Amino acid sequence: MGKNLIEIARRIKRRVRALYWEPYIKLLKKKYGENIVLFEASVDYNGHQFKKSNWGDDLNYYFFNEYFCEKFVAIPFNRFIGKRYQHYLLIGSIITFFNLDNAIIYGSGIQYPTHGIKGTPNRIISVRGPKTREVLINNQIDCPEAYGDPVLLLPIFYKPQISYRKGVAIIPNEGTLREHKDKVVLDIISNHKCKLI
Repeated sequence: MGKNLIEIARRIKRRVRALYWEPYIKLLKKKYGENIVLFEASVDYNGHQFKKSNWGDDLNYYFFNEYFCEKFVAIPFNRFIGKRYQHYLLIGSIITFFNLDNAIIYGSGIQYPTHGIKGTPNRIISVRGPKTREVLINNQIDCPEAYGDPVLLLPIFYKPQISYRKGVAIIPNEGTLREHKDKVVLDIISNHKCKLI
């Protein structure tokens, strides 16, 4: 019973997101024409403003704003929107999260290979690695042998001044400590006196 209620709540949430974002994207398309790049991400919003969420997902916004000349708009994971508009899948393990119809994949990976693939992307520029490519091919999706997370290109655009200090710090994935309580990471932090960021 509890699982059914959770699934119903998720469906309602997705439907509300679709009702909210659909008019917003139509308005943007009217204002900017086709000079707009939509990308799917796990992000938080304050109105339509992008807020800090997950470092990897947040990086999409910074990195591709530097890369593209068009207006760049993040939209939440939303299968309703994805089917209607061409959009990009960028940095992140997001390929199995939603329907790939109308998507262009540029460097994304797969977190849960057993979840299966829904839809067929318009184009694949690259994927994170060979395992992602293998899953796509096993699902009858043509995928070039082109690998690499776009984050590898970040040093071209971002060159901070760094003052080096001794010591080691760990920056875990957003869900590593909150959801999974990853024992390996916790042991490393504890046994080696690492700083947790």
